[in-house]
Amino acid sequence: MGCPDCSGRAGARQRSPRLRGTPGESDLYFEYDFYIIETLETDRWLARVRHDLVKRLVWPARDRRDLGGVPTPGELVATLVDDEGAPTTATALWAGLKADGPSIAGPVARFEAALALALAAAAAGDLDGVLALEPAFDELARALARSLDVGTLDEGS
Repeated sequence: MGCPDCSGRAGARQRSPRLRGTPGESDLYFEYDFYIIETLETDRWLARVRHDLVKRLVWPARDRRDLGGVPTPGELVATLVDDEGAPTTATALWAGLKADGPSIAGPVARFEAALALALAAAAAGDLDGVLALEPAFDELARALARSLDVGTLDEGS
């Protein structure tokens, strides 16, 4: 049965064969759709974390590393803005991102600890300490992907 509002010019919609399990098993399509939605939401959240937080914190350290020399006081402390363009701190920005993100305690807590270390490193002028945030973010992304692939939001991943 087609959509009553469709002209039909694009052709009839083909239904996919339905995979049915034994009575009581969950619907495969529902699980697949949930996986896609959860993956897209997680990917969007990770993109926001990378763009709004990680990139902004790491780039001053990268620039100084590439130019050489010793960072001046405060040079590695990034200037950040919130969603409305107002100045904010990395801690406040992370709190907002964390509230919007997946509730997987283990990987998120490890990233949060790495973020705290990177912020302390920025204040101390420690290039390597700030740059360590990138691999911590990459590990967060891998852990979230593993959690989705397993199909559970495992707290310890």
